[in-house]
Amino acid sequence: MEVGIPGDFGDFLNKFRLQNEEGLKWMTTFGEDFRRLADQHRDTCRDLERERVAGRHTQEHAELLGKRLRELEESVKRSSFVLVLIDADADAYLFDDGYFDDPVEGGKRAALALGSAVKKWWKAENPSLGDIPVVVKAFANGDGLAQLLLRAGMVKKDNALASFASSFSQADEMFDFVLVGKGKDRADYKITGALKHYVRSPSCRHILFAACHDNGYVRTLEKYDREPSTAKKITLLRSFQTGREFSSLRLPSITFESVFRKHPLPESNLNPGSNYGEEVDEKEIGLAYKDKK
Repeated sequence: MEVGIPGDFGDFLNKFRLQNEEGLKWMTTFGEDFRRLADQHRDTCRDLERERVAGRHTQEHAELLGKRLRELEESVKRSSFVLVLIDADADAYLFDDGYFDDPVEGGKRAALALGSAVKKWWKAENPSLGDIPVVVKAFANGDGLAQLLLRAGMVKKDNALASFASSFSQADEMFDFVLVGKGKDRADYKITGALKHYVRSPSCRHILFAACHDNGYVRTLEKYDREPSTAKKITLLRSFQTGREFSSLRLPSITFESVFRKHPLPESNLNPGSNYGEEVDEKEIGLAYKDKK
C-alpha cells in the first residue's frame, strides 16, 4: 500500500528545496565575486608595490642626477673665467706709449693695468662672479709689429717687442701675448679660432673682443650676435678706430682708454730708417684699419 506525502508538507519541502537552491546559487555567485575581488586586490597590491619600488628608484635617480648637476655647476663655477681677445697687430690696439719706454717693465705694467680694468668692469656688471679670473690672449705678427714700433720711434731696439710680450705674459699666469710670426692673417686666424672655441664653453662666462678695427671679423661675429645664448657672452672692446660694419651688430661695447692708445700713430714718424732693412708693408703691420673703415 503506497503512502502519499501530505500536501502541506510537500509544499514545504518544495519551498525549502527552492530556498536552498537559491541560497547555494547566491553563495556560488558570492564566492566567485569574492575570488574576483581577491584577485583584483592582489593585483592592485602588486601594482602598488611595483610603483613604490619604481618611485623609490626614480627618487634615487633624481637625487643622483641632482647631485651630479650640483657637482657640474660647482666644477663650472670653479673653472669660470673672463676672456679678453686682442688683435695686437693693429695700432688701434697698441698699448699706450708709456708702456714701451721700458719694454720689460712696461709689459708687466700693461698686463696689470689691463687686468685691473677688466676686473673692475666685470665686477660691476656681475657682482656674484666678480672674483673669477681674467684670461688674456693677445696675438700679433711679431716681425711686422716689431718693425712698426721701431719706425714709429716707440722703441729703440729690435728685440723690444719680444721683451714686452714676454714680460706681459709673465705678469699673470693667465695672460699670453703671442707673436705668431710674419703675416697679418695669422693673428686673425688665431683670434677667430679662439672665439669659436670659447664662446660656447660653459666655463667661459664672457668674452671681451678687442679687434673692432677690422670689418673682417664682423662676418664671424654676426652668427653669434643672432643667438641670444652667445650674444650675451660677447662685449666689443672698442678703440679709437672702429670698422663701419660693426654698427650692424647689437653687441654691447666698452672702452679702456687708460690702457690702449687714444690716437693713430703719427704718419710722420713712420718713415723707414736705414737700420731696419726693407720698408715694411703698412697693411701687414696693422695700419690697414684705414682701408677697413
